[in-house]
Amino acid sequence: MNIAVLEQLCKTPGVSGREEAVRSFIAENMVFDTIQTDAAGNLICVKKSSLPGAPAVALDAHMDSVGLCVKECLPDGFLKFSPVGGIDERILPAAPVVVCGKRPVFGVVATKPPHLLEPEERKKPLRIEQMMIDTGNNADGIAPGDRILFQPAFRKMCRSVSGTYLDNRAGCAAILELFDRLKDTPLPFDLKAVFTVGEESGLMGAKNSDFSADLVLVLDVTFGKTPDETSDQAMVCGKGAAIGIGPNVHKKISKALEQCAEKHNIPHQTEVLEGSSGTNAWSYQVRRLGIPCGMLSFPIKYMHTPAETMRIADYDSVLALTEAYLLSLTPENIKEIAGDTLC
Repeated sequence: MNIAVLEQLCKTPGVSGREEAVRSFIAENMVFDTIQTDAAGNLICVKKSSLPGAPAVALDAHMDSVGLCVKECLPDGFLKFSPVGGIDERILPAAPVVVCGKRPVFGVVATKPPHLLEPEERKKPLRIEQMMIDTGNNADGIAPGDRILFQPAFRKMCRSVSGTYLDNRAGCAAILELFDRLKDTPLPFDLKAVFTVGEESGLMGAKNSDFSADLVLVLDVTFGKTPDETSDQAMVCGKGAAIGIGPNVHKKISKALEQCAEKHNIPHQTEVLEGSSGTNAWSYQVRRLGIPCGMLSFPIKYMHTPAETMRIADYDSVLALTEAYLLSLTPENIKEIAGDTLC
């Protein structure tokens, strides 16, 4: 893991619909032969093959994050706001935030002191409509529509890292690192990196992306298990990359990922996706004539909070497995998958 790159990505603002800073950072640090930004705002970088008529393989990671949006500016620097993406209202009271207006402005999600709450109020969680952000009368240059992010944070915690926006800057960092590792390795296919916008706002970037590929491998996060979590949808942190299986991913890609993991002794686990994965893989699979997709996920705890937490070993296993899978591909098996049914 290149912790320095991951830390910088986690601290770079990129709430859904305002991904410019993340896109610039990636473009400045990416190793590529060609690069473009499409009309949707997605960044597409290509490492070209010298093989004539080579097929194309794409790696996808979304650049955007959940956050908040200014709804109304009130007197004395208070702001009404709305969620951008899936925000758990329970985590917001007293949270430190940064408002991205004409200049960054620090703020705090305002709450009533518990001493002043009526007994009935104490039993009910606050709704977003009841909250405001206090900027300390410092709201000059802030307007409705400006994005609000959790105060950027990143910290190494023994065998883990914790911070803002590991979803999905972990995927972005892994692709950056992979392209650097493979920069001097000839490949029998064009390798494309697709960094998408708007995933947290309805998969908008993937739905409108302007690239072609014979198969796509999506790198994203998934739910990490905690002691109070009994759902079988949560993956075990520290057990390795989560390989997606189910109708939203191609069975041959999933099987090949499992075989690569076993061959190279890469820690891994299976994530059953019984329907749509809720990731960009869904958009790619049903876009136009469809693209065969695979899914590799980083288990993270406390998703969509300011303290998303991931085991370093899980990041490293996703990185190693993605590299091993890419190096196992040939034009023949890529074309076999591309000519197969999508499931």
